Amino acid sequence: MIDSKKRILDFIENFKFIDKTIKISEAISVNKDNFNRHFTSFSNFEFTVESVGVRFSGAKIYFSSQNLNYEIHFDLISEFTETEKNEYQIIEILSENVYRKTILVFI
Repeated sequence: MIDSKKRILDFIENFKFIDKTIKISEAISVNKDNFNRHFTSFSNFEFTVESVGVRFSGAKIYFSSQNLNYEIHFDLISEFTETEKNEYQIIEILSENVYRKTILVFI
C-alpha cells in the first residue's frame, strides 16, 4: 500500500496531462474481489483537466476543470497501477465492505 501511495504522489508531482481530456470510469462495489454488475454501481464521465493536486486538509487528490471536480481519498488507496499507456487504475478501501475502483484514461 505504501508503494502505491508513493507511485501516485510521483504521478501527481510529474503530471503531464493538463489541458488533456480525462475519462473517468468509477465502480463502487461491496465485494473487494468482484466489481461485476451484481455487486457494483458504475459511473462514467469526462472533462478537460485544468488543475491537479493534493489537498492536505482531508488528504484528497483532485482533478478539476471549471465545472467538474473528481477526488480520490489518498489515505484509502490500496492500489495504484498504470494498466496501459495513459491509463491508470486506483483502488480505494472506503470501508470494511465498500471499495471504489477508478480508471483514469487521458487522451
